[in-house]
Amino acid sequence: MANLNTTQTAELRVEIDTDPLGRGYAAMTDTQIASRVLVSGINTVNIESSQAIPIDEFENAIRFAGKLEVFQSRARPLKPIDMGPPVVEEHYNPAMFELMSAFQGRLTDVNLRDAYWTLLIDTAVAEGALGSGAAEQMKALSDVFISRATQLEFPTVTTDDVSNARALP
Repeated sequence: MANLNTTQTAELRVEIDTDPLGRGYAAMTDTQIASRVLVSGINTVNIESSQAIPIDEFENAIRFAGKLEVFQSRARPLKPIDMGPPVVEEHYNPAMFELMSAFQGRLTDVNLRDAYWTLLIDTAVAEGALGSGAAEQMKALSDVFISRATQLEFPTVTTDDVSNARALP
């Protein structure tokens, strides 16, 4: 039974013909290409990727690392002095401010491997607000392994899908 629509079948044909990941599709049977078990199968979960996670998960990781209070204290940009003009606190860190703002409802989810969030986390490490090991553990919350079919936004590819794709002119 085929799972792919006409457009996806044509895209699968291009994938098989061009073999961008060098998996050797040309020498495989339709069943081998559609495999979930073979390392080179299109349905095999073996590609490292990243995904957005709920902001609460990230906040809980910071809380678990015992750093939430540090983040909160470094997220306060202004300190009044005797009712005079406010001044920036010495330990203020804009990255902490952004992170804490995210926790306070501006975002619902974050991909901690995105360049922006990686920069904020790395800044927290550079400023001594977070250890490098804890930072890597936090970034890893967004890590996920996916199949090539998922990467191409296909449903599970069946042997019939591969046969149909190969039969296209």
